[in-house]
Amino acid sequence: YIIVVCFFGLVLTPLLMPIVWDIIWAYRWTIFWILAPTLAKIILQLMAKKLWCQRDNITHRRLFSFLDIALFWLGIMAGIATAITRFVTMVVVLLFGTTRLDKPIYPEWILKVFWIDFGNASYYAMIRMHHIHNNPTSNTFARLLSK
Repeated sequence: YIIVVCFFGLVLTPLLMPIVWDIIWAYRWTIFWILAPTLAKIILQLMAKKLWCQRDNITHRRLFSFLDIALFWLGIMAGIATAITRFVTMVVVLLFGTTRLDKPIYPEWILKVFWIDFGNASYYAMIRMHHIHNNPTSNTFARLLSK
């Protein structure tokens, strides 16, 4: 049941929405070049296991060494693509999180466990500082002390 809900909720729903599909289609080559190194690495590893490896030994050592070098560079490219994807995800979450600083973007039960909404926390800190330093009673007392 959970797999079906996740499939329909995470895969089919965005693809059925025309705006999301237009965005994905507009950035299809960018998405392809982000996913291509990872897919190439998986295909090369499967090919090497089938063709050049047996259960206990490697049958073609030269080809396997070239494959090892290729997988090394594909791993670096996949790591860079993953870093770019994480950075873009972080920027999108920050943009959505800073649109309403007066309301936390996380549910209350998450914020009771650990406070991770730093934009909302700084907004609350500013409101509290403004309230403390603009209290009429303390301002009048400070003015009377300074005379």
